[in-house]
Amino acid sequence: MTGRAYNQAISDIELLALLPDNWDGYGAQPVDGIAQESAIQMLRTFMGFGVPRPDISPTSNGGVAFEWERSQVNLSLEIEAYRETRACVWSNAEDEQEGLLINLTGAVADARDLLATVK
Repeated sequence: MTGRAYNQAISDIELLALLPDNWDGYGAQPVDGIAQESAIQMLRTFMGFGVPRPDISPTSNGGVAFEWERSQVNLSLEIEAYRETRACVWSNAEDEQEGLLINLTGAVADARDLLATVK
C-alpha cells in the first residue's frame, strides 16, 4: 500500500465515524471509536507487510470492515467495537474459513501471502 493509498484509507475510516445512528435504515450502530482506532492500527500493520489497500465499509454493529476481492480469493476482516477481529477467507479452490483473529501480525502476513498469489 503506497503512502497515498494509506492516507486515503485513513480518510475513509475517519469519514465512517460521521455516520449517525441507524445509518442504514435498519438500526445500524454508528462506528465505535475503539473500532476506528483498531482499524487505523491494522492499516499501519498492513503497510509494513505490503498488503494492498482494502475496500473499507462500516458494519451494522459499529465496526469497520476491510475486504479484498480477487478473481480466485476473497478476504474479509471485521474489526468490532469490542476489540475483536473476525476473518473470513474463501476461494475457488477451498471451502470458506472463518474465525476470530488472535495474532494480528501472523494474520496480516497470511493475508499478504494469500492475496499475492492471485491477481
